[in-house]
Amino acid sequence: MKNTLLVAMPVLSVLVSLMGCAPAATPTATPLPLAATPTAFLTSTPHAGPWHVIRRTQYEQSIYQAGFLDDSFGIMVGYSGAVYYSGDGGQTWSPGKNTSFCRFGLDIVDQQTAWNCGNAGHVRVSADGGKNWQAVTNFGGSEPDHCRFLGFLDARTGWAATPQVLGATADGGATWKTLALPKDIKDVAAIALRTATEGYLLDTSGTVFMTTDGGKTWTARSLGLVDNEKLTIAKAPTAVIRFTDAQTGMVVFALKNGVFSARTTDGGLTWKQEPVAITYNAPTLYLAHDGLTLTAIDGLSDLMVLRYQQR
Repeated sequence: MKNTLLVAMPVLSVLVSLMGCAPAATPTATPLPLAATPTAFLTSTPHAGPWHVIRRTQYEQSIYQAGFLDDSFGIMVGYSGAVYYSGDGGQTWSPGKNTSFCRFGLDIVDQQTAWNCGNAGHVRVSADGGKNWQAVTNFGGSEPDHCRFLGFLDARTGWAATPQVLGATADGGATWKTLALPKDIKDVAAIALRTATEGYLLDTSGTVFMTTDGGKTWTARSLGLVDNEKLTIAKAPTAVIRFTDAQTGMVVFALKNGVFSARTTDGGLTWKQEPVAITYNAPTLYLAHDGLTLTAIDGLSDLMVLRYQQR
C-alpha cells in the first residue's frame, strides 16, 4: 500500500497543477469591481533617477501579468483565465469575460484592443477594452513551453513567442507563421513589433536582435551585460523591450542585484543603463507602447506603475 501511495501522489500533483490552470468553472464569478486597498493607492514622490513611481496599489486577485497603457487604463490577467480591467488607475478592477487556461502574456495596443496568451496555447483578443475576450488559433503549448511574450500593432498584426519559438500573424490570429530565430540566440526573454516588418527580440544573454524584413534577416546588438549576468526566464515576462522609432528603444530587465533599464537613441549601437526603483525580487514586467510607462507586480499583491522622465 505504501508503494502505491508513493506512485499516486506525484500523479495527483501533476493533475492538480494542470487543473489549476484550466478554465475556471465561472470565469466571471466576481460580479462587482474588485477594489484596491484604499491606503495603498497613491501618487508617490519621484525617486532619484529617471524612473518615477506614479501609481502603487495592492490587488487581491491571483494575477500573473499586469500592464498599464497610461495613467488610468490597465489590464490584469492570471489564474484559470482570470482577466480584469481598470479605468481609474487601479483603484477598482472589473472582471472581464474570458475562458482559457492560466494567462501569462499580455499586450495592450490601445484602450480597445488587447491580447493575452498562456497555458495550453490559448491566445485571446479583446476589442472592447478587456471586457470580452475571443479565442483565436492556439500558439505555443503548456508549461513550460507556453506563450508568454506578445507584440501587436493592432487587432490583426503581431508576434507571439515562447522562449524557443517565434510566431507571426497578419490575420488576427487565424493563422500563425513560425519565424526562424536568429543564429546563436539564447532563450527569448522579450519581444516587440514596431511595424509589420520591423521587430525586436531580447535573449537571456542580453543581446537585442533586430529585423527590418519580417524576420528573414537579423542584426545583433549587445546591451553590454558583464559575463556572469544573465536574464532569467519565468512563467511571465521579467524583461521587456520597446522601440518607438528606428533609433529610440528601451529595455527593462531584472538581475540578481536589482531591476535596470537600458535606453538607446542610436538604434542599439550604444545603451545607457540606469537603475529602476523596483524592490521586488524578479518582478513581472510590462512596458507600454509609449516605451516610457512601466508596470511591475511582485506576484503576490503589490503593483507599481512607473514613468520614465528623461533628464
